[in-house]
Amino acid sequence: MKKLGFFALTACLVSIVEFGGFSPAYARDLNVLGSGDRFEKGDVLSSPNGCFSLALQEDGNLVLYYTGTSDSAWSSRTAGRAVKFGGMNPDGIFILRGYNGEIIWRAPRNNNSAVPGSNFVLQNDGNIVIYPPGSKKSAWSSGSRTPCK
Repeated sequence: MKKLGFFALTACLVSIVEFGGFSPAYARDLNVLGSGDRFEKGDVLSSPNGCFSLALQEDGNLVLYYTGTSDSAWSSRTAGRAVKFGGMNPDGIFILRGYNGEIIWRAPRNNNSAVPGSNFVLQNDGNIVIYPPGSKKSAWSSGSRTPCK
């Protein structure tokens, strides 16, 4: 078992207090947000094949782009909303949260579809999917499956 040093433990505690239970998206994979990961404005997920990029824009819109272009394949349609950050809740819901803590946008919309510990994944086909732990069946999908340009 690896022991945490004082600074590592302090950083973990600061993360929990500062981010309200979310940890910054220190990506395990560049296309995955795990349970509890936070997604800031300006952050980008990239599909493993490099064809797609998912960005949380400064205007609050979560947008899927064909990498290297301004062409979008999907968006949360939250441009102009007061989005502070996004993140994958431990309860299995991806949220865009406002400055007062309110939920601006969420996926899945139905709580019955949410599975604790799920991952938010940008796939090679451009589809954004929430997968429950150990499952190949999604709890939610953006439906943005599209060929690479």
